[in-house]
Amino acid sequence: MKYPFPFLRFVLQTFFIPALLMHCIHRIESRVSLQYISNGDLCLNNTRIFNGDATRPISAPTTIHISKGRIASIGLNIETLKNCMQIDTKGAIALPGFIDLHTHLTLPGSPPSMPAFGSLKVNATNFLYAGVTTVLDLYANISELINDTNALIASQNPAPRIFHAGKAFTANNGHPAFIINAYFPWPFNNTAKEKTLYQLPVKENLKSLVLENKKYGATVTKVFIDALPQEAPVISKADLKELAYASKQVGLPVFAHIGSERNINDALDAGIKVFVHAPYKERISDKIVARLKREKAVIMPTMVVWQSVAYASRAETHFNKLDRTLIDPEVYFAYQESKGQRAILQHWYELVDANQKNLFENVKRMKEAGIEILAASDSPNLGLISGGGIIKEIELLVKKCDYSVFEAIEAATLKPGRLLQHTLGIPGLGKIETGAQADILVVPDFTKDLSKLYDIEYLIVNGRQVQRRNK
Repeated sequence: MKYPFPFLRFVLQTFFIPALLMHCIHRIESRVSLQYISNGDLCLNNTRIFNGDATRPISAPTTIHISKGRIASIGLNIETLKNCMQIDTKGAIALPGFIDLHTHLTLPGSPPSMPAFGSLKVNATNFLYAGVTTVLDLYANISELINDTNALIASQNPAPRIFHAGKAFTANNGHPAFIINAYFPWPFNNTAKEKTLYQLPVKENLKSLVLENKKYGATVTKVFIDALPQEAPVISKADLKELAYASKQVGLPVFAHIGSERNINDALDAGIKVFVHAPYKERISDKIVARLKREKAVIMPTMVVWQSVAYASRAETHFNKLDRTLIDPEVYFAYQESKGQRAILQHWYELVDANQKNLFENVKRMKEAGIEILAASDSPNLGLISGGGIIKEIELLVKKCDYSVFEAIEAATLKPGRLLQHTLGIPGLGKIETGAQADILVVPDFTKDLSKLYDIEYLIVNGRQVQRRNK
């Protein structure tokens, strides 16, 4: 519907519609809380360490001295550390805080049948509650992301370290604009797209848009290349190359959302080497595996989100104990009510379900070839609550892709920390060693039961102990 008077459209979109939405649409609420309970030095005594490196065994019980947000020493005699807050972990295992490089902090994670507002504060709290101490947001309402992040920092409440990509780039009506149009009528669809996306081609110089994102505080450029669903338009090769070049000039690495071998080739041709998702539409060829290895590409498969979409194709939900602790009760009820309902994009859900085996096999082959693979969750999302998705991804790496327990945890700690240092110049994340950032989880022995990763006994973020509480 088009209005002849621009002013009327402006009034509707700026005042009337937001007011209507605020009164009619649910905003997700938190069921947990976090509180700092330490300020000075900490000593984790009688603690075994997995430092994030899969090639190194768990240490014998020792002491970790934490001071001024960093790991000051490991293994010194505690008699020399009398000013520490002493914690006896009784032989539990310390590992680095998880790093999730594919999150959506302003999305609600509700079913399509329940329009809802997301909450950055709720999602950030959920992530940290689950042991995720660093997140990268790759698609969000930019104004809400900036305002709520600033408010969270000002509150001095516990929160993960937050990085973001600003507004994402896609083809005109490409993913996710295509899905937004499918689920939301005008003018809600246009408002959502304007706040989250640059749709190409555009009249502006792409460098100016990348610079605008950097002004917002973006540390990476996010581009959607995947045709999702199959009939959605895809960004042109020319626009992709121009965007990659503009981002390089501005100093932002590019993370590309892909779904097929063709997407990978187009991105590599443009000079892009970091990929969110993995090919799931077909089994990838030996040729593309060799090219990914040769060009030192990095893949974040996010198998857990495709598993959740596959469940949605069968109108199923699979919430574990942590999910049920974190999920907003109204969102949980909406998922139960939606069971048996056919989705608007059911044909795409069924395609994802049918191709899950391809996804797992592709990840196994890339691992065997020595391609760098990172764990990430793409949450919150359909059937996927913010927080525990990264542990579910670790579990899938072990159960479906022939990873050892230590290799899978390395993919959620040391390896993404290494990528952040290489691409953003941020050192010391994802590892436990002297001088590293003191983001630490202390958990029971998980070596024979990965579900123990959910049972956090002590949570340390930026050198301070955080107490987790259920409301």
